[in-house]
Formats: sequence, structure tokens, C-alpha cells
Amino acid sequence: MIAFDRILLENTVLAESAEDLKDGGFISKAQFQTVKETFPTLKTHRNVFLRIAFFLLGTFCYSSCTGVFALIFLSAGDHYELMIVLLALLGGIAAELLARQHFYAHGLDDAAICGLLLATGSAGAVLFENTLAVLSVVAMASAVCALRYLHTISVVVCVVCVVGFIGVATFEYHLIPEFYLTIVLFFLATGLFFLHRKLKKHELSKYYVSPLQALQLGALLLGYFSMNYFVVRELAVDMMGFSVEKGSDIPLAYLFYFFTFAIPVLYLVFGIRKRNKLVLWVGLFTFGFSIFTIRYYYHLIPTEWALLLGGLALMATSLFCIRKLKGKETGLTFEKDRMHESNALSLAQAVVVNSHAIQNIPSKGPMEFGGGGFSGGGAGEQF
Repeated sequence: MIAFDRILLENTVLAESAEDLKDGGFISKAQFQTVKETFPTLKTHRNVFLRIAFFLLGTFCYSSCTGVFALIFLSAGDHYELMIVLLALLGGIAAELLARQHFYAHGLDDAAICGLLLATGSAGAVLFENTLAVLSVVAMASAVCALRYLHTISVVVCVVCVVGFIGVATFEYHLIPEFYLTIVLFFLATGLFFLHRKLKKHELSKYYVSPLQALQLGALLLGYFSMNYFVVRELAVDMMGFSVEKGSDIPLAYLFYFFTFAIPVLYLVFGIRKRNKLVLWVGLFTFGFSIFTIRYYYHLIPTEWALLLGGLALMATSLFCIRKLKGKETGLTFEKDRMHESNALSLAQAVVVNSHAIQNIPSKGPMEFGGGGFSGGGAGEQF
């Protein structure tokens, strides 16, 4: 299913791991250079700015082809449907050729795949003229791109299309009661989260590190926003025509209040216990959005006092965490990063070096003491 050469892909994963070790001080630059020269890799960029530059270049090339196709087909008549289908095929062919030329997470391949997904959605809209059909086609195309080209953005597009499919099926076709939409989305997020955990144990998961992180991020955000009070209330007012009078509230409001704060706390605890940075950052973001949710509807104290007290609480929490974590080198620490050198690593290196030095101390020398057998110093062992 993977379009890239398996050996080169394996070497790319190895080279990226070696680069992380080099940045952390575990291996030298010479050793890292030896790894790069020994194992040929795919044409990829870990520099975000270079990848964006090549993406813009690929987008310019794809848009140029779009202009050429438009001049050819529109001048010959009303054949824009065929033009859009051919543009989708062009994106697929370009993505496949770039994969055969060993371009992986390079920027050019991102432009080809994004153009493919955009043209596929446009072709579906022109051919089917149905929102559910368009979302289904784009979801399947993005899933194939994520599996075949290890494309991270395609995972995000697939999750968005699935959520959009459920939303359109609920509000336009009434396949499920509108009130149960948030619950369905919450169960969808839970399913995506457990799907991520199951796929992470697969033997090919080392190739899908970034796509799996995108899947986990989508599941965490969907799980929170599907039960957030602000989202549920505004959705009920705008899409369901629900009117919230003064002194009243939406049904099951206390349940949504609970989940608005319980889910971020759960993310924070899980992120700290599992030492997962992604879950921890999502927990911090969602907790901040929970505070915004309450402040949006209930102004308990003036804004300036809320900012002042929030800043004091944040400073006190930071000082407490610094005092507790300073000097720790295992678990949640105050060190720069686990991939950087620590005192424990320096001590271990010193012990290894000293152990080699001790092993090289000669046990016997040219001058043996005892018995006066050499260089005077008394009678020998024989009279």
C-alpha cells in the first residue's frame, strides 16, 4: 500500500532518529554524517520553512496546469466537468510520480496531494451535486492518500469530512435526532482515539508517526468540542432554533458544564502520567477555552480583575512547579528535553570513561618491590 521504497523509507526513519540523537548529544556530528553517507534516504525536509517554500512552488506549478487546462477545454466548449476530472487525475499522477522519485514530506508532494483532494472534491460536486456524496468521496480519497503517501494533512481532511458528513446527515436529512449529534460525535472521537492506540501497536506504525499524531489530535479536539457547553449551546441556537431565555438554559446543561472542565483535566492528568506532550498541550488549550466558555456567559468578576487573578495564579503555579521539578531527571522534569544531555548522562559517561581508564592500568611494572631483588633496598628472598 505504501508508495515509497521500503528500504529507503526505513533508512529515512533511521536517519531522523540519528539526527535526534545528534541534537541530544548522544552521538557526534561525525557519527551522524557517517549514518547519512551509509544509508541512502528519501528526498525529504525536516525544515518547515523549506517545506513551505517547495509547497508554494508546487502550488504554482499545479495552478499553471489548471490555467492551461482551462484554456484548452473552455475554448472548445462547455467541458468544465471533464476538465476538473482531468485535474484530479493530474494530481494523482503527480503524487505517484513524486513518490516513485522518492519525494517524501518534501513540499512538492504536499502540493500534488492537496491539489488532488481539492480537485476530487470539485469533481464530486460537479458530478453528483450532493453534499454527502462530495464528503464521502473526499474522505475516501484522503484516507487513501494518508495510507499510501503517509500524508499528515490528509488525515485531518478525512476527519473533517467524516464529521461534516454526520453533521449534514443530521441537519439536512434528519438521519438521527439533532439533539443526539453531540453524543454521536463524542462516541466518534472515542472510537478514533482507541483506533489510534490500536494502530500505534502495528508493526508499520513507525512509518506513520505524524499521521497517527494528527489522528490523535483530531480525536482529542473532537471529543472536547463535541461536549463543550459553548459549542453545544450555540449549535442549539443557530441550527436547532432553540431559544434560551433569561433564567433558563439548554437541556442537560449541567452535564455539559461538567464535561467542559472534566475533559481538559482528564487530558492534563493523562498527558502528565503518560508523558505525552501532545495530550498535555491539548489539555492546556482546552482548559483555557473552558475558562473562556464560562466567561462568555457569566461575568462573575470584572475582566481586569479576572486577568490579574489569572496571572497571579499562573505565576504561583509556575513557581510551585519549578521548585518541585527542579533537579529531577526522570518523569516530568524541569530539564530542557529528554533528548538533551542531563547530569545523569554526564555522570554515566564519566563512569564509562573512568572504567576504561582503570582497565588500562598495568598490574605489573618493570620495577617489582618486595624482597630487594632489584635496585638494592635490602636482602633478597634468597640469602
